[in-house]
Amino acid sequence: MNFSKIVICCFLISIITCTVASSAESLPESDHPYANNFDYTWPAIEESGATQMRLHFTKLSIADYRDKLTILDTEGNKLVTYDRSNNGDDFWTDWYTEDAMKVRLQTDGSDTAYGFKIDQVETRTDMAPPSTLPESYHSYANNFDYTWPIISEPGATQMRLHFTKLSIADYRDKLTILDTEGNKLVTYDRSNNGDDFWTDWYTEDAMKVRLQTDGSDTAYGFKIDQVETRTDMAPPSTLPESYHSYANNFDYTWPIISESGATQMRLHFTKLSIADYRDKLTILDKEGNKLVTYDRSNNGDDFWTDWYTEDTMKVKLQTDGSDTAYGFKIDNVETKPEKPTPPIADFSASPTSGNAPLKVTFTDKSSNSPTSWKWTFGDGKTSTEQNPVHTYTKAGTYTVVLTASNAGGSNTVTKSKYITVKTAPIKPVAAFSATPTSGNAPLKVQFTDKSTGSPTSWKWTFGDGKTSTVKTPVHTYSKEGKYTVSLTVKNAAGTNTKTIKNYITVKTVPIKPVAAFSATPTSGNAPLKVQFTDKSTGSPTSWKWSFGDGKTSTVKTPVHTYSKEGKYTVSLTVKNAAGTNTKTIKNYITVKTAPIKPVASFSATPTSGKAPLKVQFTDKSTGSPTSWKWSFGDGTYSIKKNPSYTYDEAGKYTVSLTVKNAAGTNTKTIKNYIVVK
Repeated sequence: MNFSKIVICCFLISIITCTVASSAESLPESDHPYANNFDYTWPAIEESGATQMRLHFTKLSIADYRDKLTILDTEGNKLVTYDRSNNGDDFWTDWYTEDAMKVRLQTDGSDTAYGFKIDQVETRTDMAPPSTLPESYHSYANNFDYTWPIISEPGATQMRLHFTKLSIADYRDKLTILDTEGNKLVTYDRSNNGDDFWTDWYTEDAMKVRLQTDGSDTAYGFKIDQVETRTDMAPPSTLPESYHSYANNFDYTWPIISESGATQMRLHFTKLSIADYRDKLTILDKEGNKLVTYDRSNNGDDFWTDWYTEDTMKVKLQTDGSDTAYGFKIDNVETKPEKPTPPIADFSASPTSGNAPLKVTFTDKSSNSPTSWKWTFGDGKTSTEQNPVHTYTKAGTYTVVLTASNAGGSNTVTKSKYITVKTAPIKPVAAFSATPTSGNAPLKVQFTDKSTGSPTSWKWTFGDGKTSTVKTPVHTYSKEGKYTVSLTVKNAAGTNTKTIKNYITVKTVPIKPVAAFSATPTSGNAPLKVQFTDKSTGSPTSWKWSFGDGKTSTVKTPVHTYSKEGKYTVSLTVKNAAGTNTKTIKNYITVKTAPIKPVASFSATPTSGKAPLKVQFTDKSTGSPTSWKWSFGDGTYSIKKNPSYTYDEAGKYTVSLTVKNAAGTNTKTIKNYIVVK
């Protein structure tokens, strides 16, 4: 195996800058014990120039599960929260990728305890410890994203890296190996943790390592101590052989295997082991045409390829970036120098006739083991498959030719007019027109077939119970109505129907109309709403009403409201194609003024004097009362409009008048109106 192996041993000295507070007051510390209902954030702990930092607790003691101590970044984002489950003495926080942090204590009102005291801050001033090859700090920091300088091996064709240890804490933390353009080669997470292992081989001369962590947890990290390279694409070998294991991202074609004078050849594999379904090994002819492709489903030991009519072959291996395996080794080539007997060409086909498009399967029946075939199908198309399937798209008679060949020669067979293709009938699509489509009975209509697809039979249904099988019939409608017409057409491919609803309209010859109407009510108080009903004969098509109050309407059965008292003459003029007629009813509608409820009012003279006192009462009511009822206050009444009444006894008398008409009643009362002394 021709590859170079570089083993780089590195003693890594981690440089950690440690800063200890000058006094207990310089770093966050709670009161001992802390207060309840407490929420306080200590001033920021700043370490200028630091890339990472962590804090040391001499003691943390939290009483209640609702009390918590939170470490924040400078923007106030949470880095970690401690509760009573984290209580302890003399411990460090995880490392965080920060140069400043703040401490916040929040307590409720339930209980109290010692609290906390921070006495040290430890910092790192770079992203990784100094090392020839990539190595993280141990342990690595949270909230960390860093790509180490490139690992470059000029002249290498393939390379891989050795990990002394990989330990990743959280499922969201990941280590990625990249190519020089930053494309991912492989990603490791905590499921890949382990000691003393190599990466797969990659077809690269330079790689980069990137570590990304979140804020949840931390672990050892990683250390890379060796780089191994290969300086060629394959190990030196007389026959093609891959490296074991082969590299990812690999595409290589080995030098040709040439056997001068051979007519056929095949190759022997001691082993073939391919890892990923996207990896493949292909055997090519000398022009680069594929002879066969192997994938992981063909993995095996000690097997021969098929025979190929070649004197030269090439082997090509292509892999992606997902996985690797042993690869392959070819250790033997076998050839046949003698020429075989030339083939005798023959074939069959099924079917040999039918409608277009006609799909035909051709079967090679040649003898003496042909290795190549050339078919000519007679429609300008060809094939080199042994048993091709060909589709004829057009009608016609086709001659088919097959030439079968092997290393011994060729032979041709021709079958004249072997395939017959017919045009398949197309299912018809019904369509038609008619003229005229409307008119007076009897109406003679000419129907015209406009169907496509060459129908061979027709069936018309005219909508009046009559039918026809003539292609373009004439039909006479004798009665008024709207008729739905349908046409069903048919040929060898099928049937189709077209229906046009209410296509033919047949009318009766119009008769001059005779106007007539009624109304309800014909009398009443204003405003009077009247419903007019057309009772004209002869099928009028238009109406004109004159209501006698200057208003008109063209509605067939209008509603009209009379707003004023009076007698109104109503006329209706109706019209159709045959003529016009008018009906007039004089003083048909009587509208009265509705009565108004009266309002009682009166006066008297005199309204005071000595007994006996004769008083004249005068009605002054409005609203046209039709009856009056007076009450004089001494138990005496009158129904006269303007009565005269004599009071015989001294006293004060309350007088009332009740008036009435058809609209209602109203009363007026004047208390102590008449005073008799």
